[in-house]
Amino acid sequence: MSFSASHIDARVQLETEDDYWRFTGFYGAPEASNRSSSCTLLRHLSRISTLPWVCGGDFNAIISDSEKDGILPTPQWQLCSFRQALNDRGLFDVGFMGFPFTWSNNRESPHTV
Repeated sequence: MSFSASHIDARVQLETEDDYWRFTGFYGAPEASNRSSSCTLLRHLSRISTLPWVCGGDFNAIISDSEKDGILPTPQWQLCSFRQALNDRGLFDVGFMGFPFTWSNNRESPHTV
């Protein structure tokens, strides 16, 4: 369907089904200063199809400070911006299994973010 450096969007059909659904693999901007462009892209992608939609990947964003480790809180505008982008499009976090943090830059708590 579409792709960019930040996403791959595909229409999916199981061999045993007649119906299609949509999967978007998403990679959010790692720099805080560019995260609003990730939210804008997410909103755009949500509007281009009416198929049932699964969107997953590394958003490089959190919706709550409970999702991070470290002493510095995330600015509220960053939390609210990503949370609002999800809510606007009817998306929700389905959770995960495994180690909660994928990147530590060889640091140990409390020096991780």
